[in-house]
Amino acid sequence: MILFQFQFSQVENEKEYSIIPDFCKWLCEQIFIRINTKVNRRKIQLRLKYLYTVPWIKWNKHRYIETETIINTIHKCLTFKQYRKNVWRIITEPNTLIPGTKTSMDRLIRFINYGDNEMRATGMFTLIQRYYTYNELQNLWQLYCMKELGYMTDTRIIGEAKRN
Repeated sequence: MILFQFQFSQVENEKEYSIIPDFCKWLCEQIFIRINTKVNRRKIQLRLKYLYTVPWIKWNKHRYIETETIINTIHKCLTFKQYRKNVWRIITEPNTLIPGTKTSMDRLIRFINYGDNEMRATGMFTLIQRYYTYNELQNLWQLYCMKELGYMTDTRIIGEAKRN
């Protein structure tokens, strides 16, 4: 699942270009901090019993999962990928499985975010997409460059967060 994508323009030197992957990794950690809250943990916990009844989760031997396990798996599957030369995507790793199942974590994340006919949506990931506008990403990039390189960069982040 693509959370959002952004493009760097006017990358001035190799030093700035080389810290882009580190910035994306740091950004994934910042996103996880926004996801890993008491409110979101409670929203997931309220949906656990329902998960045992849905047909789209293919459980292995026994049906048991905890909120902590889901949160940790979300943390593991948050990653980034270079899409084109200067275009990067923050994504959830499509090959990560829900622990104890044969079902992709992407399906669970979509359910948590959008809900279904029986269970309401939480909008956790939609809120993340709305928060990380290109202006916010630009501010975070400037902050990261200042910390890592010691100077303000003229490199710009352009393009608004991609919506699903």
